[in-house]
Amino acid sequence: MAQDIERAIELEPNHPDRKLDLAGVHLQGLIYACPELYDAQFALEAARQNFELEPNSEAVRRLLGIALYRNGEYAEAIEHQQAAMAAYAGEATDPFYLAMQHWKLGQRREARDYYDRAVAWMETTGSKSPELERLKKEASELMGL
Repeated sequence: MAQDIERAIELEPNHPDRKLDLAGVHLQGLIYACPELYDAQFALEAARQNFELEPNSEAVRRLLGIALYRNGEYAEAIEHQQAAMAAYAGEATDPFYLAMQHWKLGQRREARDYYDRAVAWMETTGSKSPELERLKKEASELMGL
């Protein structure tokens, strides 16, 4: 799939959806399914390019926040993740990432607040999304819960 998206980028290099797709493949799919193929730096570069093209897109900001987190740039990650969440506060993805980002910066109370918010959303909605379950596990392991 990533190769198909790379080919689409070659054909339409300025089409933001192609780069967003590719960044998403690296960030969300490969990190869990095929970690040996995951390239955090590539994902960050693609996410930054997307942000230059579409700075007001909630999806682009979300992926940039995730890419920054995966590259250890926690403070900047929080900025983009919070902006994405403000634009669309309808699920637990952003709060889980914000929990982990704050935790990495030693901001334990904020981390726990975001983690609890994400878990509450999952319980309230009955969500069993595999992505959210992975994020919950990752966050709980990081935070020692």
